[in-house]
Amino acid sequence: MSELADRFVAGRKGAQISGVLLTALGGFLLLSLLTYSHFDPPNSSQFGDQGTINWAGQVGAFVSYGVFTAIGYSAFALPLLALLWGWNRLRQRSPHRDAMRSVGVVGVALFLSV
Repeated sequence: MSELADRFVAGRKGAQISGVLLTALGGFLLLSLLTYSHFDPPNSSQFGDQGTINWAGQVGAFVSYGVFTAIGYSAFALPLLALLWGWNRLRQRSPHRDAMRSVGVVGVALFLSV
């Protein structure tokens, strides 16, 4: 099973598909974090009655609430990493250089969340 996954990710179509998915995930996370509101569920008692303020919808409201609760404002490192890796996969570059950047971004995010 791992050989099949390795061939898929190493191939051109696999790189493009994973790049588009990672870029879309990063955009969704960024949109949901930027439009986070304390008046959205699960923070408030208004579940679904008046809609959400979050531009990513109710899913974005729950995701942003969970991520901000878990790691605070360091959550903005997650969409940055997803966009970085998505761009890396779309350009089909070697992941070694971006892996070091990712380690640095995660290190700074962990330091800031403490």
